[in-house]
Amino acid sequence: DTTMPRDLDSSSVGSFNDVFSLDLSSQTNLEIKMTGNGCTRHLTIADARGKKIEGDMGGTSYPSTIGRKLNPGKYVIWAGTFQPNEVCSYILRIGIKR
Repeated sequence: DTTMPRDLDSSSVGSFNDVFSLDLSSQTNLEIKMTGNGCTRHLTIADARGKKIEGDMGGTSYPSTIGRKLNPGKYVIWAGTFQPNEVCSYILRIGIKR
């Protein structure tokens, strides 16, 4: 796990995250959805330079979701919890939104 840095997303600073790379070859209408049990989930997507594009906090009973059109390029998805020291299992789905 990697902890969320304050300069990326101060709303969930210090929370545990798994970090995923995403490389898009064309403009894509993307949907990222994080579901699971036992914690408040939080998603953040950033560009390759580490600048936050969007973040979303889910709940314990509803998913954290980011849906947006992205240009070709490299992105980083931070999937984790909202609160520091909170852990849980989750399912992360990344798909094309039509």
